[in-house]
Amino acid sequence: YTVTNLTVNDALTYSSYDTAICFGQHIMVNGHQYDTTGTYVDSFARACGGDSVVTTNLTVNPLLTPSVSIARQAYVDITSPYVPSYGASTNNSYNADNQAKYAFDNDTTDYGWGAQNGQPNDYLQYDYGAGNEVALTSYGFYLSCNQLGGWCNAGYSPMDWTFQATNDTTWVTLDSITGAALVIGTTATYNFTNTTLYRKYRINITATQQYSNYPHITEFYLAGANGNNPVSPITASDFYDGDNLPENAFDNDTIHYGYGNEGNGLPSWLQYDFGTPRVVNAYSIYNSCDQEGGWCSDSYSPVSWKFEGTNDSVWTLLDTIVDGLLAIGTKSIFPIANTVAYQKYRFTGTYSIDESYIRITEMELLQSVEPCGNQVFTASVTNGGSAPVLQWKVNGSNTGSGGFTETFTNLHSGDAVTVELTANNTCQTTATANSDVLYFSKNTSDTTSFTVCKDSLIFNGIPVSLSGTYRDTVVTALGCDSIFTLVLTVNDCGTVGIENLNQVSFKLLPNPNNGLFILQLSNNEKSEVQISNVLGSTINRFETVNQQTQLDMRNQPSGVYFVSVTQNGQKKQVRFVIEK
Repeated sequence: YTVTNLTVNDALTYSSYDTAICFGQHIMVNGHQYDTTGTYVDSFARACGGDSVVTTNLTVNPLLTPSVSIARQAYVDITSPYVPSYGASTNNSYNADNQAKYAFDNDTTDYGWGAQNGQPNDYLQYDYGAGNEVALTSYGFYLSCNQLGGWCNAGYSPMDWTFQATNDTTWVTLDSITGAALVIGTTATYNFTNTTLYRKYRINITATQQYSNYPHITEFYLAGANGNNPVSPITASDFYDGDNLPENAFDNDTIHYGYGNEGNGLPSWLQYDFGTPRVVNAYSIYNSCDQEGGWCSDSYSPVSWKFEGTNDSVWTLLDTIVDGLLAIGTKSIFPIANTVAYQKYRFTGTYSIDESYIRITEMELLQSVEPCGNQVFTASVTNGGSAPVLQWKVNGSNTGSGGFTETFTNLHSGDAVTVELTANNTCQTTATANSDVLYFSKNTSDTTSFTVCKDSLIFNGIPVSLSGTYRDTVVTALGCDSIFTLVLTVNDCGTVGIENLNQVSFKLLPNPNNGLFILQLSNNEKSEVQISNVLGSTINRFETVNQQTQLDMRNQPSGVYFVSVTQNGQKKQVRFVIEK
C-alpha cells in the first residue's frame, strides 16, 4: 500500500480599500512605503498558507495654499435683487406659463393665469403693498384664444365668484356674481360701490361654465377712484416664455433663470422703473451658461445696444455700444457720464450674432459710491475650502459681519482695512491667510493763495505771518476729511491782493455746525458776504447792515466752507465746517 501525507491550505483571500493622504505624507503597507497616487497590490503570507492579497487605491491630494484679497467697490447696485413686497398671487397655477402675474401684464396675446385641478374657491389676488392702499370700484375680465396652453374654450371661463378685499386677514365681499356667461375675445366689466382703501383684492372662483377644475383668466383689470391696474416695475418689449421673464434679469441669480427675448428679431428692450428718479452712473451685464433654456451660446449675447433714461415719454441717450464683446461667465461694467436722476432706464439690444434672439442673465443698475457715504468692500477667496470664515478688521480691530461683501459706515482717511481668512481644506499649507492692507482715502482738497501786506492770517487757530505753505486737515463725523492748503505771501507793501485782513471782525457761531449758524459782525457797517466751498464755487452772496444774521445751509453736504466779509474795501475770510 501507499501512504500519502496530504496538507490542505486555506484559499487565497482578497481585499481592497481606498485611502487618501496629503502631499508629503505616506502610508506603509506590508513594509512598503507609498506616497504617489496609484493602485498598489500587496500579498500577506500566512503561516498556514493561503496568502491574503490587499489592493490599495491611494489618492495623494495636493497641498492648497489659501489666499484672500479685498477691493473697494466703485459702484453699488441699486436694483438687485428684485423681491417685490407686493404683487399678484394665487393658490393654484397650472404651470410656469400660467402664473398669477400674467393676468396683470396688460398682454392679451400670450400668457394668462390658469389653475390646475381646481377646487372650490380658487383665487387670483393682487396686493398693492403697505402704504399703497386703493379704493377700487370696478374690475374686469378678458379671455383670449391666444392665451398659450390650449385655453381657447369658454368652458374654462369663471361663472360664479365673489370679489373681496382686506387690510388684514378678514376678507370683505364687495361683489358676488352667479351664472355669468363670459365671451372669449371680449372684456366684461363689473362695477360696485366702495369708498374704503384696501391693500389686497381677490376674486374667489367657485364655478366655471364647464370645466370646474381648470378656471382661467387671460387678463384681469382693476380700477377705481385712486387705483388702476398694477404694472410691474420691470418690463420688456417681449420675452421667450415663463422661464425667461424680464424680472429674472434683476433677481441676483446668475445660475438659473434670466431674461430672453421672444426671438422674432431685434431690437428688443428691457426696462426698469424706479418709481422715483434715481441717478445711475453705470450698468452691468452678466451672461451665464447656467441660465436655463439652452442659452449657452455667444450668439445670443448682445453685441450692439443703447442705454437710455427718461422721466416722461422722451428717452435720453446715455450710452451706445457697437461691437461689444461680452464674455460668458464674466460681469461687464459700463460706466456712463450721467448726473441726471431718471425714473426709468431702458436697455435696447439692437444686434446679436444670432440676429433674432438676445439674452441677459443678470443686469445691474449702478450708482457711484459717494466719497462721504457708506463704503463697500468685497473679498475674493482662493482655496478657502467648503466653509471659509472671514474676519474683517479696521486698524487691526475685528469688525463686520463676516460676509464676502462688507459695508463700512464710518471710515476715515488713513484707516487700514484687512480681512483674515480661515480655510478648511483637507490638505493645506496653512489654515489662515491675510489680505493685503487697503488704506482708505477719501479726502477732498483745495489750495488757496493769499498775499498780505505785513500782516498775519489765522490758520488752523494759529496766526501765521511768514511766507510759506500751510496745511490743515479737517476730520468730519462722516470721515470725509478735507485737506486745505494755504500758500501765503507776505509783502512789504500792501499793493497786491487782500490787505489788512484782520481789520474786518466777525464770528461764526457755532463752528463746526449742522448747517444752521449765526454770522456775528463787530459793527453795523454795510457788509458784502460771500459763502463758498473748498472748490471755490460760490454758494451764497448777499449784503447786510445787520450785526447778526442767521444762515441756513442745512441743504449742503458735510464738509469745509468759507465765509468772506468785505467792509470798506477790507476783506476777511473764515473757514467753518458742516457736520451732519
